[in-house]
Parts: sequence; C-alpha cells; structure tokens
Amino acid sequence: MKTFLKKNLIWGFALVLGIGTMSFTIVKKNTTAYFWYPVSTDGYTISSSTPLGGEPNQTTCRSSNPATICAIELELDPDYPFPANIVEAGMNHNVGGNTKRDQ
Repeated sequence: MKTFLKKNLIWGFALVLGIGTMSFTIVKKNTTAYFWYPVSTDGYTISSSTPLGGEPNQTTCRSSNPATICAIELELDPDYPFPANIVEAGMNHNVGGNTKRDQ
C-alpha cells in the first residue's frame, strides 16, 4: 500500500508541476506591449519606428496639421515587418487606439 501511494503521489506532483509550468508560459506569451508611434501630417503614414514616450496630448497634435490621426498605439507582431502606414498596421498588428488631431 505504501509503495502504491508513493508512486501515485510522485506522479501527481509531477503532473501538477508540469501544468503549473505550462500555465506560466501561456501567460507570458499573452502579455501585451502596446506603444505609441507617430503618424505623419498626412494622417496615414507612420513616420517613425521609434516609439513615443506615451500618448501625445491633443494640443500638440492639433498644432501640427488638421489631418485626422496624429499617433497610433500598436502591439507589433514579430512575424511581420514594421508597418509603413495605418492600413498595414491594422492588417498585420494589434491596434490599441489612436490620437486624433481634430478633436
């Protein structure tokens, strides 16, 4: 009886340890990293692949140009190259939001 109980406890512990390790891996893969990227004054082209320090304020955006979008918030997919414009960003990456110049 003791041998049977020991064997089952060891296998049960190994199973719990394995499931616990896998769940941390899944959580790590699903973490999001959104960053703000500037959009040029045409409101379409992403002007730099260097992220901004945060969401730009509305006053700064409005003074640039009356075009619609000033910055776009993206979570980049490593399987695709950096997007050249907001359409590519929406097709190949996760868009978190945008800051508009005319609001």
